[in-house]
Amino acid sequence: MAVDAPAWLPTPLHLERSRLAALAARSSGLDGQSALDALRSRAAANPSWFWAEMAAELGLQWDSVPQSSIDSMVGIPFANLYPGGRLNLAAIAIDRWVDAGKGEVCALEWEGDEGSTTRLSYAELGREVARAHAAMVNVGVGRGDRVAIFMPLVPECAIAMLACARLGAIFTPIFSGFAAPSVASRLVDSGARLLITVDAASRRGRPVPLKKIADEAAALATTIERILVVRRLGERAGDVPWTPGRDIWWHDALNDTNGVMVPRAVTGADEPYMLIYTSGTTGRPKATRHVHAGFPIKAATDMALCFDVQPGDRVLWYSDPGWMMAPWLIQGSLIDRKSTRL
Repeated sequence: MAVDAPAWLPTPLHLERSRLAALAARSSGLDGQSALDALRSRAAANPSWFWAEMAAELGLQWDSVPQSSIDSMVGIPFANLYPGGRLNLAAIAIDRWVDAGKGEVCALEWEGDEGSTTRLSYAELGREVARAHAAMVNVGVGRGDRVAIFMPLVPECAIAMLACARLGAIFTPIFSGFAAPSVASRLVDSGARLLITVDAASRRGRPVPLKKIADEAAALATTIERILVVRRLGERAGDVPWTPGRDIWWHDALNDTNGVMVPRAVTGADEPYMLIYTSGTTGRPKATRHVHAGFPIKAATDMALCFDVQPGDRVLWYSDPGWMMAPWLIQGSLIDRKSTRL
């Protein structure tokens, strides 16, 4: 059936506050639809200009300023983003807001299906990320090492992702509903040395033994050396299988750092921080390699221009960490200094 009228039209207030409208007007000297058309045309014709503009719009802070925004000399599919630049995801998502005096702003809110809640400010989140970074170093993770994250969308999931970025390691998020063989295939393909999971997850009110599944996957993947386990359900998890010398409780690993912080890695803008896999429903799972100044900046751009997220807004996009939208939510909202709702 044909639709004769739009389902929704922005009010004058929406248009007045629109970040997209402001960018279009500022970059073109026009207004209204003409400004948007001009922005689209200019961005399509000159993507280097657009991504330089977005770096400025998002107020990115560089350890080393890039020479340009895109180097596509070897072809668009292999373009180098922000060549010569040095930037770290954890720094632009957390540290800069704390340094700017915004540390008490809410960064992350979480509510479990049983009603338990957690709230972390940017300063609190930064401290937990730094502790997790130090804990990973203590268990042997180094720059460029791969870390698999197999857990539901809990605060430690976001902390682990950002800690890997702060360290210069590369994380692989894995869907928490997978069986052991599917988990193992991603562990093997990524070459993960560390696996982070939970004792059990709650799904439809029932405990799911993720640690047991993680153990079965680790038995199939000889690359795994250590497993960090977040205590999610506690007594409700029942008996948690345990391998002494390999398995470590997350809270024990963080406490064992004794407050000693490890300096943040100074990473290249095009240095990888995440490998994320396709579902595998149409063939062998394929990994996509993401870099510090790639997907995170695209996610923050989506927040700013497509969703018009404003100061004080909270952002919720419910997704398992193994699918792209959970990293998109966590990285995009924090870079844009918004409150992430898990």
